[in-house]
Amino acid sequence: MFGGGGGGGKAVNPPKPIQIDINKMANDMLAGDTAAYNAGDAYMSQFYPDLTQGRNLAIEQAYQGVTGPPPPELENAFVNNANMGAASSLGGGDQSFGLGTGSLARRSAAASVASQGQNFEDYNRSVMENENAMYAPRSFGMTPEDAANFFTFNNTQMNNYLQQKFAAETQAYYQNQASGQAAGASTIGLITSILGAAATAY
Repeated sequence: MFGGGGGGGKAVNPPKPIQIDINKMANDMLAGDTAAYNAGDAYMSQFYPDLTQGRNLAIEQAYQGVTGPPPPELENAFVNNANMGAASSLGGGDQSFGLGTGSLARRSAAASVASQGQNFEDYNRSVMENENAMYAPRSFGMTPEDAANFFTFNNTQMNNYLQQKFAAETQAYYQNQASGQAAGASTIGLITSILGAAATAY
């Protein structure tokens, strides 16, 4: 395959390796994903508008629950619940200044309101995570795993090419050496035969 005797020992290089243009591949994958997601969104909005609206509303409500204050009605419910619980356990206290008998109840109620507010945020955060799991955020284009696979492919192809090229050049080198030795031996034999014929003549 690599350099025959008829070629004078000249190395025949293997075909150039296939190399993927990773940047172009990443751009093509990004464009393909974007187009596919856009087409899916357009289809859903056109044929299932209520589902689309419900999905968007659920995500918006969960986001507001995590980032914004609770609705006023819910805050009032938190306060009433906290006051009733604290009053039944510790007494009402002084409603004007929170001092004297039962002031501990007011502090307990305040802590209860804060705790309920935190629980409400935790609940909405859980809902938001579930919404993300159901309607996963878009991942466009090439993943790190894709990039690693393409890089490995390019590297493997280049290594194979270099190894084959080295083998071809090595084989050509030794063929040249052998050809040179054979030519030298032939020349020496010819000279010897001429000298022998000359000596015989005399």
